[in-house]
Amino acid sequence: LTDAEYQRLVDEFGERVISHYITYIDESAQSNGNKNKWKDWNLVIRRAIKGKWGGEPPREEEGYLA
Repeated sequence: LTDAEYQRLVDEFGERVISHYITYIDESAQSNGNKNKWKDWNLVIRRAIKGKWGGEPPREEEGYLA
């Protein structure tokens, strides 16, 4: 993920949401050796957001700070 791609995602979805999905995707890829062979992380993050992979990000008032 380039800095520009990251910034576009943050501008579009917010830092809290992006942080949640990056963490989820990173943990998923690490735990299974990236068996899905993900390469385009920008696309994967957008799919994760659309499909709500790993559930909705916690709200800030629930103590989650990105």
